[in-house]
Amino acid sequence: MGSVVLENLNLDSFRRFINLYCSSMDDYLYCIDVPNDRYIVSPNAVSRFALPSNEFDDCLETHRLFVHPDDFDMLEADLNEMLQGKKDSHNLRYRWMSKEKEPVWINCRGRLIRDSEGNPQWMIGCVNEIGKKPMASNNSGLLAQDALQDLFQGFDDTEINGFIVRIGVDDFRDIIENKGSKYGDKVLKNLAKIIDSCLSDNMRSYVSGESDFLIDIFDTDDVNVAIKLYNEISAKVRKYVKVNKYEVYFTLSAGILYLDDLEDKSFHNMMKFSEFTLSKANELGKNQWYAFVYEDYEQFQRKLRLTKVLRSSINNSFKGYELYIQPIVDSADRTVRGGEALLRYDEETFGSVMPGEFISLLEESGLIVPVGRWVIRESIKICKAIRKFIPNFKIHVNLSYVQILKSDVLDDILEYLAQFEMPSNSLTIELTESGLLESNERMRKFCDGLKTYGIPFALDDFGTGYSNFRYINEMMPDTLKIDRTFITQALNNEKDFRVLRFMSEMLHSIDVKYVIEGIETEEELLRVRSLEPDYIQGYLFGKPVPVDDFLKTI
Repeated sequence: MGSVVLENLNLDSFRRFINLYCSSMDDYLYCIDVPNDRYIVSPNAVSRFALPSNEFDDCLETHRLFVHPDDFDMLEADLNEMLQGKKDSHNLRYRWMSKEKEPVWINCRGRLIRDSEGNPQWMIGCVNEIGKKPMASNNSGLLAQDALQDLFQGFDDTEINGFIVRIGVDDFRDIIENKGSKYGDKVLKNLAKIIDSCLSDNMRSYVSGESDFLIDIFDTDDVNVAIKLYNEISAKVRKYVKVNKYEVYFTLSAGILYLDDLEDKSFHNMMKFSEFTLSKANELGKNQWYAFVYEDYEQFQRKLRLTKVLRSSINNSFKGYELYIQPIVDSADRTVRGGEALLRYDEETFGSVMPGEFISLLEESGLIVPVGRWVIRESIKICKAIRKFIPNFKIHVNLSYVQILKSDVLDDILEYLAQFEMPSNSLTIELTESGLLESNERMRKFCDGLKTYGIPFALDDFGTGYSNFRYINEMMPDTLKIDRTFITQALNNEKDFRVLRFMSEMLHSIDVKYVIEGIETEEELLRVRSLEPDYIQGYLFGKPVPVDDFLKTI
């Protein structure tokens, strides 16, 4: 009977039916009048997709206007099978193009209705977006962040006050990798219950992304409410972990965003700043909360902008990067024996940027690899130029452990030594203690490679970090550089000075040369010369200067 009723309906009946229901659903209803080749779809589809209208003729060919070109043949083949009587249903996943000409994944389902003689009469069905974010999570039992977005859109800025707390499971990917995704789902489901048990009447929680939860706390300006909530949830998580006999151990971090701190209280802004707060809590060490401070966000934005500029400079023939040279002198006769190449960066927008800021950004972004390669090349080139005046001059170059772990830096060194026809001992590679702490087999092979090719290396900043003599024994550097911080302590404390003297004697006994850094006055020089260091470096003999100035000086 249903088929007979549908057969007796006309196109106008379907049009009224579609218009009646389209405003109360997220999907898009459609109908095709097969004999007349006429297509009707929910009017709201026109505002989402690149359709010419919600009604058009020449159905299949018009689909070319809004179906992704790579998917059209698949659609045509499926529809032809229906029209040829091979099947009566249509269920296809493919892409329509949005108004912005971006591909959108849809699932188009439909049923073919035939007349009493078996001829195709109508095709009716529904199109739904399958790439669309869900409004809720069945796993956690919570509404999704899109539901929070709908809530925000229902308010104007003056009506929104309170906090958004973004909670994340620390190192959630480790749980997935060790226990599997099903166990991860179990953790999130139980965490959702814990969060829900801690909420009061003016709070609601939502799931966001893989392992984040959003909690709205409206109608309060007291940040302690948010902090207390986080502490309560964390305490229950610790109890949950203990009750489950530490089968899995995890902690939570939280970002707390006070909505009145936002000039623009749009949902997009709220999400952006809440993500920042949680990232900041993770950056500070995890298992803690962080409340939004706008100055921190401005610093974060500066890092993003500066990283972009640093990358642009690389692609513009390293414009803005420059090497300065600081002399290293023989402690006995004050003659210049070498120099340390120090990277500087100056750019129109940011001006002169301190090395402590831009080098860490280069390391975090991986840009230290191309910049480090450039530094090695330029340093060897500079060393060759200086050797016209000082025949045995040696250039010292600092390497980041990131370069060693992420690139074939030894190959770069050998390539540039060969390119400029420089002996291997003209270059000294400086490595820091902190880099050695990050060492692995790759770091060890690199150091062995330096020894194989006769390239000296120095252990830099000794005394500022862990000062572990194990590194001297295991790595056997050619040179040790003792940092000014340690030297200053020794010059002002007799006990520390005796330790420095003992260390000096020990280094000479195992044939390791050492450089005392940071000497600024004649008085300091006189005192440390009693230790018989091999080399001295410091402002007393010259500050880091551009290469041309260094050449003029020597």
